[in-house]
Amino acid sequence: MKQTINFIGLLLLLSVCQMAYAQKQVKIYYDSKWKVCKESKAAYYRIAKMDEKGKAIGLVKDYYITGELQFEGHYSYIDKYDNEKDTKEGLCKWYYKNGRLSQEAYTQDGFFDGLRTHWNDSGEKEYEAHYKKDYLHGNRSTFYANGKLKTSEEFKEGYRVENWTTEWDEGGKCMKTLNEEFVKQEVHSYYEPVDLPHIKSKIIEGKGMLIKCTLDTGFTQWLTFPLDDTSNFTLESTMSYKSGNEKSIYGLLYGYKDMDNNHFFMLNSTGYYFYGSMLDGKISGMEGWMYSEVIHKTSEGNKLKIKKRNNQLQYYINGQLMGSLEYQNLAGNFIGLSIVKGPLEVYFETLKVRQDIGALNRE
Repeated sequence: MKQTINFIGLLLLLSVCQMAYAQKQVKIYYDSKWKVCKESKAAYYRIAKMDEKGKAIGLVKDYYITGELQFEGHYSYIDKYDNEKDTKEGLCKWYYKNGRLSQEAYTQDGFFDGLRTHWNDSGEKEYEAHYKKDYLHGNRSTFYANGKLKTSEEFKEGYRVENWTTEWDEGGKCMKTLNEEFVKQEVHSYYEPVDLPHIKSKIIEGKGMLIKCTLDTGFTQWLTFPLDDTSNFTLESTMSYKSGNEKSIYGLLYGYKDMDNNHFFMLNSTGYYFYGSMLDGKISGMEGWMYSEVIHKTSEGNKLKIKKRNNQLQYYINGQLMGSLEYQNLAGNFIGLSIVKGPLEVYFETLKVRQDIGALNRE
């Protein structure tokens, strides 16, 4: 009986030794871009227990090379030679050097999956968002330093459910906003790129939407935005001349219903501008085209801004007020990025729309 007990004890001891051998603690060094490297070039290092198949056992911790905790979480797999193959699982936390929490996120199979929250190095929450397999899916919100909600928007599988973002100022006043920087070549719900022999509109990464027209009749890329003209709004776009006839006209149409009913703000690359309205086929506004040194006459962008403030429309170029008109109701819901006459190529780099909607509960 005693021999049997001793034999069982020996087996248990051997089993523990094998487990200890299989669960080897490793230390992996990474450079500033989180690539595996030698200790002499390291900005971070990782401490983990791994089995012989590369499976991480227990909590994995990363450190700044100076010794402060940078990350803690679980992995289903760690590759000692290529960290792009690493697979996070479950709740993960990242830290600043000062010890404050930087980010907290739920992961699955290496993807962000669930709530992801980010704080600044003072401990103030900056944003939180819901993900599904690395795509925004659900609500994304940003916050002011005092913890009050700043913006809120809804996503489904990486795309906005609506074109608008709801935004609050620090006093609680609410706006609907859209900030379009034309960074992805994709079909949005409010515009479609055009590819015809004499007319093209497409997104050029890093530059904006390029509109090219060789026709005398011109071309307008239409976007649908229902503006409420009973409240104040701001419409702003940065655009830059690329090539073509420098005297050709380009700019913004808004509140567009048809060619006889719309509002406009136009310029050309020789320094002239014109703004006003077309109502029932009659133009009202400036008496004629005006020249301004404010307008950039090279490929540098010009920022056009229209602000509705109560019963006035104010027109700005590159931050300078050019004039104002008495407000007249919008005839339609279209905004146009327009080339009035070709041949001309223009980059429309941004489009920003802000619509006041009064008080709205942040909760």
